[in-house]
Amino acid sequence: MTSGRRKSRCNFTFSVDDINRLKEKENKEILVCLVCGDREICLLDKKDLDELEILKHNKTCGVSISWTKGSGLTVKSGRKELSHKVARNRLKNFPWK
Repeated sequence: MTSGRRKSRCNFTFSVDDINRLKEKENKEILVCLVCGDREICLLDKKDLDELEILKHNKTCGVSISWTKGSGLTVKSGRKELSHKVARNRLKNFPWK
């Protein structure tokens, strides 16, 4: 039996060039915003990128973001899944320095 909630999803690809550009900034604070159409903005920080192992390998990496109404964002790379949901309002509430 399902809850009747429709799951929404969007997919992204980090190319080798994207990964190399992010690696150049590894000693700085890294924030990546993935915009899912006109519906959601998923803000990932350096810890998230590390947990997803996006920067670990020098290979193209797919990232999938999914959610249901009222839920946080579930983020998976081709290698790992985040151990936490990303808050939908994370960009708005991020502690900018």
